[in-house]
Amino acid sequence: MSKYEIPDEIPAFGHYLEKINNQDCNFEYCEVMHAPFPIKILRWNMTDFGHVNWVHRRCYHHCKVLVHTGRVTLLEYGVNQFFFLKLPIWFNTVMYHEIKTPNYIRHLSSSPLGGYTYTEMKMEEYIKNNKVWTRIDHIYKMRASKFIHPFLRWFIRRWTDVLWKEDYAMLERRNKVLNLGFKDHPEDTVVRAHDGFG
Repeated sequence: MSKYEIPDEIPAFGHYLEKINNQDCNFEYCEVMHAPFPIKILRWNMTDFGHVNWVHRRCYHHCKVLVHTGRVTLLEYGVNQFFFLKLPIWFNTVMYHEIKTPNYIRHLSSSPLGGYTYTEMKMEEYIKNNKVWTRIDHIYKMRASKFIHPFLRWFIRRWTDVLWKEDYAMLERRNKVLNLGFKDHPEDTVVRAHDGFG
């Protein structure tokens, strides 16, 4: 067993996510996306934490895997929350990340201002022009002053747009490679614990 792994069970604090949906949150926003890829490609992207350190330099300073089980990962992110101003200011954030089911991923992130952000990714495949597409419902929930709710909706749209554009070429390449029959090397399927940049 890797030093980054513990038995495949949900840590006690993880069960709090079951209670959060209808508690404490006064802001909810859903960003709906349609991707020309099957769910397995998108799930790979959402659980390949190492690529954050290289692909998403505009929004993240670093990503570190702190603890990993079969479907639960505890992470530290350096988040550039002023990415839209292109300022090199980032804050450490701890994230609890869980693959609840093959088409449902959720995480709970701390905030440098206090509180947390609860995020759900619900995915559903459909056929369009004889090709597998996936609808992604990206749901954000948090507690915040109603005065800044319009700004939060704008921020999430900008954030999502930046990350999607950065990820798209990588998703497209991986989809083509798998469709050609290539397989992953075993070492490439292990969750990596990068040190990030500091």
